[in-house]
Amino acid sequence: MEGNFLPGLLISLGVILAILISVGIFFLIFSLISAFKTKFNRNFFLTGTAFWLLIGQAMMVGSIFGLNNTTDTFMELLTFSASWGGISWIFYWGLIVLLIGWIINIRRSNLFWGMFQNIIQGTVVLALSAIFIIAALFFLDRKRK
Repeated sequence: MEGNFLPGLLISLGVILAILISVGIFFLIFSLISAFKTKFNRNFFLTGTAFWLLIGQAMMVGSIFGLNNTTDTFMELLTFSASWGGISWIFYWGLIVLLIGWIINIRRSNLFWGMFQNIIQGTVVLALSAIFIIAALFFLDRKRK
């Protein structure tokens, strides 16, 4: 055996362990979503709060990407010191809109289930937003060519 056997074995075991943990978390999330639907008799994803989360996250992420990369930092965004002060307002209004969605989710169920729903919905909305942005950029690139 060569000297690369043990590191390769450890990497392989790490990958297998990561896959097993990911599958376990995936099934845990789906079982919790099923329990939520049973307990509150309403849909988990298609709610009015998904709109609030989408708009709030879009405003916050858009303001972060709207910073001038050469002079602005995230701290300047938070302290209204960015080169364009309006970007900070967009960020904070996005935070307020996001919090409105979170509060609605919590009020419709309870603290644990509302926070769980917020985290999962927020993750899904963020992932779908990234997919839409990538698709739009791909479309615009194809259209330019």
